[in-house]
Amino acid sequence: MSQESLNKPIEQEKGLESEMEELRALNSKRELLQQRWSKLLEKIEGIQSRYPDEAQLDEQGNYMEDRSFLNAEDRKEFLIFENEMEKIVAQRNELDKEILGKRFEIGLNYLSDINKKENIKWKMISNPHKASVHEQTSRHLYDIVREKIWEANVENNIAQLTMVRERILPLPPSEIQVSFLIVPKLATRKDRELAPGLDLSKRFGTPDNKQDRVEVHAPLSESAHAFPDIKEEDRKRAEAEMLTLARALKIENL
Repeated sequence: MSQESLNKPIEQEKGLESEMEELRALNSKRELLQQRWSKLLEKIEGIQSRYPDEAQLDEQGNYMEDRSFLNAEDRKEFLIFENEMEKIVAQRNELDKEILGKRFEIGLNYLSDINKKENIKWKMISNPHKASVHEQTSRHLYDIVREKIWEANVENNIAQLTMVRERILPLPPSEIQVSFLIVPKLATRKDRELAPGLDLSKRFGTPDNKQDRVEVHAPLSESAHAFPDIKEEDRKRAEAEMLTLARALKIENL
């Protein structure tokens, strides 16, 4: 047996864990950039703190956004730090796009594979009747939110589908948001924040259906500042795969 044949099962066994390692490495780079940015911000705030609050206001009492209240030496130092921060932001944004793009790509590939299998058993893990009602600014409109969550074991991984249905009463439209994620069974909380996956939202019931729409997005990230452009062919494929799974789970209106 060749060395290549011996290595092949190991590579397959690593699977998602290996891909998660790539995401962790990219995220570590992002965290380092964020730390550098924060330190520069502290330096800028230190420069500004040398001046009393009233010195930072113009004749109308507005804050001088151009920092014209700084003396020449402080302004020179400020601009150096500000320029460095802008470079870091640009690098961080590119990493955000790369990380989300990889999460989307990996998630879509796993979703496609799951949809081809017949032995995947999905189990609902949340109360199917759970609902929360939030009063809106209008006296008569309420936002009805219903959530359902399904999980399935997929080899050494756990796949999860979350459905959130929103409705503004007493009139339409309604919106359904469906999120797919997959992580290794031994994933940490931090790993779950990097979980490969994708989101789909469908808005329907608008007057004459003119504003009805279906949209596909990269998975949710609370820290991201920039988002990847999804190719049209990938968007169509993602929409088809998400709808296939949603219908298999008998999610209404999808």
